[in-house]
Amino acid sequence: MPFGRSVVAADLAAPAAELQTVVSHAMTWVIPLALLLTALGAWLMASLTMRPLNRLREAMKAMTGAALDQRLSGHGEDQEFGELIEAYNTMLSRLDTSFHQATRFSADAAHELKTPLTILQGRIELAMQHAGQGTQQADLAGMQEEVARLTQITRKLLLLSQADAGQLVLRRAPVDVSALLEALLEDAHLLTNEQELSGIIAPDLIVAADAILLRQLLNNLISNAVRYCRPGGWITVTARAAPMAVEIVFANATEPIDANTRRHFFDRFFRGDGAHQRQVDGTGLGLSLAREIARAHGGEVLLDDSPDDQVRLRLRLLRE
Repeated sequence: MPFGRSVVAADLAAPAAELQTVVSHAMTWVIPLALLLTALGAWLMASLTMRPLNRLREAMKAMTGAALDQRLSGHGEDQEFGELIEAYNTMLSRLDTSFHQATRFSADAAHELKTPLTILQGRIELAMQHAGQGTQQADLAGMQEEVARLTQITRKLLLLSQADAGQLVLRRAPVDVSALLEALLEDAHLLTNEQELSGIIAPDLIVAADAILLRQLLNNLISNAVRYCRPGGWITVTARAAPMAVEIVFANATEPIDANTRRHFFDRFFRGDGAHQRQVDGTGLGLSLAREIARAHGGEVLLDDSPDDQVRLRLRLLRE
């Protein structure tokens, strides 16, 4: 049987082109999908890895004097993160102990000083009744002023220690801020010395507050404006209704105050060099106490931006 030969002709270019087209189309979504899955996996791994650090960061941001007793749990964390959380909790324990010791010291000192100061005040008043006119009377009057100043300091220290410990008791009731400001401004006119004192008070400003503490808060801010106003300067108190709040601005002309001094306005016992040089009466506790009372009521006292020769304190209180 004779053998024949056959020839098959095939066009290989067409399948190759078709295969290249299919691969090209597949790559247009396979590569982005792979990149997306890789990025997602990396994000999940990073999130799981950073979770303890994020917990630690949020805890540090939320840390306040009233929350020093809160601790983070290191259960289930890696050894490195567990050690970090343990170190953080140890630091909080030390801060908590130091904070409570300082708070107790202020409260105990204020309590211990109240009784002897009251007795001393009474004895000085009795001595003044029997003392004749002259040097002895003047000396006793000076002693009485110093005792009254110490009594004021101890009372403020006691209130500050209660505020630090979150134990400032508020007896809230509706208070007419407009009427209270008008009365305090009328009294403040007696303290001015060639200074212009004015008030722009909107009527019927009512807040739910402790009447005694609110009076002290407003009196501290007015007294501060009068005390540190330069001779011949001006003092203005403006009160208005704001959304869900009452805003009161205490502004006064003053000797130029630099930015560094302004940063310490609310520091306790800070009065600035100018106050000491000009023999300005005060304890350096008024603004600090005013801010703590405002915060206890859910409000705030802020130092507004102003020219160097002016001071503007803004008090914000929640309305009834």
